[in-house]
Amino acid sequence: MLELHNILAQNVEAVKRIPAEARFELLTTLALETGGYVHMPDTHNTWDAQDFQIKAQGVFGWGTAREDAVRMWIKCATRDAARLDRLAKAQAVLDQPDEFEPWFLKSACKTILSDSRDAAIRDAAKTQLAQINAVAA
Repeated sequence: MLELHNILAQNVEAVKRIPAEARFELLTTLALETGGYVHMPDTHNTWDAQDFQIKAQGVFGWGTAREDAVRMWIKCATRDAARLDRLAKAQAVLDQPDEFEPWFLKSACKTILSDSRDAAIRDAAKTQLAQINAVAA
C-alpha cells in the first residue's frame, strides 16, 4: 500500500509540474501503463457520454473538456494519495501496538476502519479495537 501511495503521489506531482497542454498526453500514457483508459467524446455517436474520461492508477477523472478531465483527475488523485498516506501511517501504528498509547492506537484503528478497502487490515483493526475496549471496560 505504501508503494502505491508513493507512486500515485509522485505521478500527481509529475502531472502538476508539466505545462497544461502536455498533461492530457502524460495521463493518457499513464492510463495505458496502469490498466486504465482514456475516453474522448465521439460527436457522431448520440449514445456516447460526450465527455472526456481518464482512469489512471485506479483514479477516475472526467469533464466536458480535456483540461476539465485532467483537473478532476489531479483533484481525485491528490485526495486518494492523502487517504493512502493516512492509511499507511495508521497501519504502521497497528503493526506495533505495544509502542503506542491506547488512545492513539484506537485512532489508528478508526482510520483504518473508515478508509481501508482491505478486509484483512480492517479485521486486524476490529480485533485490536475490541481488545482496547475490553481493557478499558
